[in-house]
Amino acid sequence: MIKLYFCTSPNVYKVSIALEEMELKYQLIAVDLSKGHHRDPAIVPGAKTGKLPVIIDENPADGGAPIAIFESGAILQYLAEKTASFLSANLRQRTATMQWLFWQMGGLGPIGGQAGHFHFYAPKVDPTVDYTYPSNRYFNMWASLWRVLESQLATHEYIAGDYSIADMACFLGSAICLLAKDWNTSRTFAGGGKPLQHARRCKRLIRRGLT
Repeated sequence: MIKLYFCTSPNVYKVSIALEEMELKYQLIAVDLSKGHHRDPAIVPGAKTGKLPVIIDENPADGGAPIAIFESGAILQYLAEKTASFLSANLRQRTATMQWLFWQMGGLGPIGGQAGHFHFYAPKVDPTVDYTYPSNRYFNMWASLWRVLESQLATHEYIAGDYSIADMACFLGSAICLLAKDWNTSRTFAGGGKPLQHARRCKRLIRRGLT
């Protein structure tokens, strides 16, 4: 049994997608962020960073005591190795998957989070502040990352070739990005034409598999 400590966050949803795709038995345990429970190791074992998701694997492959894993990318890799799925044993294919997973973790995810914060939320927190510069800065960085992904998907059905944990990591970002209609109409990700047509195609493929 896998225990998934969760809140409504793209990083948590990545893990829930993996658990479903890998057909692992799991238990969802809601964490109240407003009460700081995500920072309390007594409530969330393994909460060393005060962030979610965290999972507890009660039956690790080594047969030892339950193991706690934090960071969504590390969790995806752990689950893929545990189930020998969605992460190839082939050196080159595995390397391709891992580099795109790290690319999402270090770029697409956090930069997208900052772009969304300054575009949607910061103006509501303090409307007296001009957020034009940080909003434009992070949006342009995020758009650049999406162009990289769009270029990759132009020649690959999935990000690293076969459907993998790299796609699971990027799926929620693509869904959020493509639903942000004011961004797609007032700004461009792809330099003209229909924005992110290859990312849209890949998102549809993954979404079909999840339903």
